[in-house]
Amino acid sequence: MAAGLQCWNSAGTMTLDLTSRISKFFGVAQVGNTYTGTTTSGTITDSRFTAYSGHTHFAFILGGSIDIDGYGVELTISGTTLTWNFPRSISGTPSTRPDTTFIYGIA
Repeated sequence: MAAGLQCWNSAGTMTLDLTSRISKFFGVAQVGNTYTGTTTSGTITDSRFTAYSGHTHFAFILGGSIDIDGYGVELTISGTTLTWNFPRSISGTPSTRPDTTFIYGIA
């Protein structure tokens, strides 16, 4: 028998082994009028985005709203930097920076 990690459910089906890709969550952030005020963009730098060879980075929204035109925050990752941006934000209009919570990491 080969050595390594293997997990089985109660029905006897393998659910995890060393060839499985497991997501690694790095953090959670909250942006928008309540959290970041009039700021319309920002960055989060995390060296772990590039520290693990062969993995894909991700960021996705857990909860939040959209503005009256149906737009919300845009999330992009390049190298070690995650950028969040409200591209349709209008100065002095809080509804164009809807409160949003997102998580980020690698898979």
